[in-house]
Amino acid sequence: HGKESTTLDGMGERSIIQLWNPQARLESVRIAHGKGGISALGGGQIANSSIVSNTAGGIYALGTTCITNCEIAFNDGGGIQMQGGVIANCQIAHNVGNSGGGVKISGTSVRSCSIYDNQAYCGGGIYNSFGGSWIDHCTVVSNLALGGRGGGLFLSYGGGFIANTLIAQNESAVGGGIAAELSRFSAIHCTIAHNTAPKGAGVYHYMTTPSY
Repeated sequence: HGKESTTLDGMGERSIIQLWNPQARLESVRIAHGKGGISALGGGQIANSSIVSNTAGGIYALGTTCITNCEIAFNDGGGIQMQGGVIANCQIAHNVGNSGGGVKISGTSVRSCSIYDNQAYCGGGIYNSFGGSWIDHCTVVSNLALGGRGGGLFLSYGGGFIANTLIAQNESAVGGGIAAELSRFSAIHCTIAHNTAPKGAGVYHYMTTPSY
């Protein structure tokens, strides 16, 4: 009967869901209070669900996992950590992590997502490393990496493409909007505005090849 009435609660003691099969589908449930919300190690689909208030991260996913139309919020340990796969039409907010408060990705497609009010040491909103990712039609707003790098996005040893995306009102010690190190990336049709940092308020580059 939908995520408003169907809850799987870990009661702070255990990881709640593991998906091992690429044909598996988890839909219209609320995943809460787990030591890790969802581990999708074999792919699968996570749709129309709320993953909230978990420790050790909201979702850890590999391979062909597809996360769509989900709310990922108030998780400690980051909202989503993902290698490969797709994140689409999701609201990712109020998560806290060490690297990648909202999402930590490698070779992942992130489309039409709202990523806001997340916090981490590096990559308050998004941390991308070791693989090109595609970030398209997203809103990355009011994320914090105070003391680290990349309030909105931190690109390290990877790069990829950022398109049609708003990166605004993020804050960091270095690279308020975007911090990029040892990366090659392109930003196309983006707005980077009203970000704050003592060094590189909008964008900070270190040994990076950008294209705007």
